[in-house]
Amino acid sequence: MTGPAMNGPGLLQTLRQGRQVVLHVGEPTAAPSGLSVWLIHGAGGRAAQWQGIAPALQAAGHRVLALDAVGHGDSPAPRRFAHYAGPELVADLRELLARHGGARNRLVAHSYGCSQVLALLSQAGVAPLPPIDRLLLLAPAGPERRRRTPWIFWLPVPVLEWLRPQLSAGFHAAAWGDAADAALVARETAISDRNPLHVIKALFRQRLALDAPALQTVHWPVQILAGAQDGLTPAAGAQALAATLPRARIEVLLRTGHQILLERPQQVIDAILGPAD
Repeated sequence: MTGPAMNGPGLLQTLRQGRQVVLHVGEPTAAPSGLSVWLIHGAGGRAAQWQGIAPALQAAGHRVLALDAVGHGDSPAPRRFAHYAGPELVADLRELLARHGGARNRLVAHSYGCSQVLALLSQAGVAPLPPIDRLLLLAPAGPERRRRTPWIFWLPVPVLEWLRPQLSAGFHAAAWGDAADAALVARETAISDRNPLHVIKALFRQRLALDAPALQTVHWPVQILAGAQDGLTPAAGAQALAATLPRARIEVLLRTGHQILLERPQQVIDAILGPAD
């Protein structure tokens, strides 16, 4: 996340085995609260998508951290398929929390970022995390023991590049609610059309899946926001997830699609800053 609200360019972090990601850190612009808010984007997203949300959090006294995952935003996009395996992304998140976590931490995730957060918090037998008070999940997928890979992501990358216009049109139709601002949709579409397709293919082929027993170990309070018009991770899946997690509540937003952080930034800010229950 670049711009004045995030206090300049991101920090390049070298993680295990030479993995590199960029972390954007925004310090409080009011009396510090002691809370660090982590903003975790989804597949094909980037830290800059939180620009409409971060300043309000900083104005409330919170420290804000937003990462560009491997292959996203300002982070390097190596062509190694295994770099994008779900467990690798979870390990990246764990390492960043260990390095930069505060005295209190709140995790806010969108789409595939939700799966990464839930996988992180349901891991057994690993080093403890810094203190986390609660989670906000935006447009999460439902619980599944195994995720099916859409057939198109078995095609070679050059073929996917040839099909990019159709892929873009399909994503556009499924991702946005009918109340979304047309200029915002056009701007985001132009940016997402530049996403490296070797990254997207590798992500989908190696997606995380969480079944009910694993999810039932996530004991933190969880608030879920789902879009009633989400064609990518439909609200029914988010409702099933809320029913599986021990301490979850859900709100379904009308006339809202998958891109909740962009379509409904004020509702997201209110959910982050509001009480847990």
